[in-house]
Amino acid sequence: MSLLPALSDPAYRIEAELGSGGGSVVYKAWHTRLQKSVVLKRIKDESGLIQSGLQRGEADIMKNLKHAYLPQLYDFLEDSGGVYTVMEFIPGHSFAELLREGRLFAQKDVVRWAEQLAAALAYLHGQDPIVLHSDIKPANIMLTPDGNVCLIDFNISLVLDDGYTQALGLSHGYASPEQYGPLELPKTQTPVGSRRPQGDAAPVNKASYAITELNGETFNSSITDLSTGNTTDIQTSSPYRAGAQDYAGSPPYHAGAQDHAGAPYRAGAQDYAGSPDRAASSLQRRERIRMDARSDIYSFGATMYHLLTGTRPEIATGGVKPLRDFGDIPLSEAFIYIIERCMERDPAKRFQSAADLYDAISNIHRLDNRWKRQRVKTTVTIIVLSACLIAFGATTAFGQQLMGSEKLEKYNALVLDIATDNSDSAYNNAIALFPGKLGAYREQAVKLCIPGSYDECVEYVKNAMAKLSAYRYEANELLMIGDIYYTQGNAYFELGDYPNSLLAYEAAIGNNPNNPEMFRDFAIALVRCSYIERAEELLIEISGMGLGDDSINLLKGEIAYAKGDDNLAIQLFESVIRESDSTYIRYRAYLMCANSYRREPELIRSEITLLRNAMVELPDNYGLIIKEWLADALIRAGEYAEATALFEELRRSGIVSYQIWQNIGVLNQQTGDFAAARSVYTDLAESYPDDYRPPMRLAYLILEEQSARSNEAREYGEAARWYALARELYEKRPRGAGDDMEMNALDGLMTELRQNGWLETIND
Repeated sequence: MSLLPALSDPAYRIEAELGSGGGSVVYKAWHTRLQKSVVLKRIKDESGLIQSGLQRGEADIMKNLKHAYLPQLYDFLEDSGGVYTVMEFIPGHSFAELLREGRLFAQKDVVRWAEQLAAALAYLHGQDPIVLHSDIKPANIMLTPDGNVCLIDFNISLVLDDGYTQALGLSHGYASPEQYGPLELPKTQTPVGSRRPQGDAAPVNKASYAITELNGETFNSSITDLSTGNTTDIQTSSPYRAGAQDYAGSPPYHAGAQDHAGAPYRAGAQDYAGSPDRAASSLQRRERIRMDARSDIYSFGATMYHLLTGTRPEIATGGVKPLRDFGDIPLSEAFIYIIERCMERDPAKRFQSAADLYDAISNIHRLDNRWKRQRVKTTVTIIVLSACLIAFGATTAFGQQLMGSEKLEKYNALVLDIATDNSDSAYNNAIALFPGKLGAYREQAVKLCIPGSYDECVEYVKNAMAKLSAYRYEANELLMIGDIYYTQGNAYFELGDYPNSLLAYEAAIGNNPNNPEMFRDFAIALVRCSYIERAEELLIEISGMGLGDDSINLLKGEIAYAKGDDNLAIQLFESVIRESDSTYIRYRAYLMCANSYRREPELIRSEITLLRNAMVELPDNYGLIIKEWLADALIRAGEYAEATALFEELRRSGIVSYQIWQNIGVLNQQTGDFAAARSVYTDLAESYPDDYRPPMRLAYLILEEQSARSNEAREYGEAARWYALARELYEKRPRGAGDDMEMNALDGLMTELRQNGWLETIND
């Protein structure tokens, strides 16, 4: 063991070296001020980027991470002996240690740990910007004394190059295939759980990696363990130019999706238009390897594979031994499926987000029951059919066929009724008849993609796709998978969640590559995510795909708006409104044209006129959103009475978001109608009993009411009671929820009241 260093900061007393690799040395230390053990990680900084302060942003992001299954990052030190991260000390043993000791783990335990790790990953990937771990493996997962897990090794020794983060290290067996460089995937891709034909493994170019060994684990001299940013790019020497899939990762497609040649579809935007010969050139041009959340998901699956089998998986670019070949290990079909999908060699076939992975693991028992029912049903069907064939021959076979035809006709009739059935009975009866057919799921998703139900639509598609993952489909059915993902993408888009809309649109394109409207909306989502140059490149590629001028001008208008050219944007959006036959496209153009007017305060009357025209021209199903936008414009114009009337119409419609409902109260409060505002906030508190915001608004309202009274007449007891409830509910928010500045300000106001003697006690 090397001589222990001494830090200039007396708060840290280094006690022992825990391990070292090419990129860092890890110490256990005692923090004299916190009076607890911490982990110090000294990071090599040959590039000088950390010393220059360029990494402070990443450190600040990590210091704000708080999750039950992640260590807390306390500090970031620059000392004469190096650069250190200071992290919470996690007691216990790493799974690498336990595996070396020959420990075997039961599936029920691994499933529980997998759910905890997936929750931690969903939290990391849900940050803004997204946080990637990029080195998930047994050595970086601790089993704590209480039997839970903790994902450790937060390393911020990042290497920046032209604004991109490079991940230069990898751990063989756990690193995803895309981390090995720009290698073309083999033509035949089979999941890790399937038997793989011989000779399909792509060669691995190891020359560009400097590998060292530490306690049996593979390290690189500049490992990036945790990084921030939407993607992590491994760069090669040439500039990045590629097709549509590279704008946000490879287009996801459902298991079994294939192109016309029979190989898994993987190409740029121009190839979706029907040019398979150009797919190869698109892959050859792909010279920057983009890591994203799906790279972490592969490493997660490989780690679970190791825990279940006791065998470290083979390198990802080779042939990984299928889980089913471990015949002496009892594994459920659902867990095999989850791990197989995590370890798909093509990122497009993996779970597309850690949230989806977490959903699948959380519902694993439901999936297992589905497989059991399917197995029993298959067995019974074989027995019954055999008996029938022996006893009745061809006559009975014809009867079975007739019954199947009648059942299908009934299913199709139910699917047609889904759109107009408010009770969902048509949908439920349809999937009861054919739980694996896609038509009912598609129609239900479309039905839910309306104002006020977008969140429900998003969650519905997540759950539906988890159920449908147990089935395989013919190529023509995959178009419906694309339609379902497209609907989810539209719901995300309407919610303003543009990064997730990108992923959903990618999945849609991967399954239905011949729908140019999907490319249009994918490009618009790129614009909303500030990938303007990429959207412009895609605009050129998709101009020949048969899109009408209205779609092209809608995309051009989005680009002009993003560039700040409001005059051009207004011209383009107004041309779409005049010329488009599509109600949906005109609706989108109306909203974006209103946005363009909004940035020019002197055009407020034009904005109001535009939105009033939209109210007349668009059908009722778009009226709710238009009313909300018009009410907002009227408030900015000082026309409070008409704005209030519109908000009340929205409220009475029955399809109203929390935000609209709250806006009614805020508007009433602004106009001095405190009684109406109190009524709205009280209704909200009753309708959303677990939400801290209604009692917070009531506390603010009462404070404003009391401020208008003389000092002798003021009474803050009711405000204190609402505040106490708001504070209690605020503390129960999900982990990772951001701070609410209004709640923080209310804390300060109530504390000031107490300090000044207006309140004797406040129950914090």
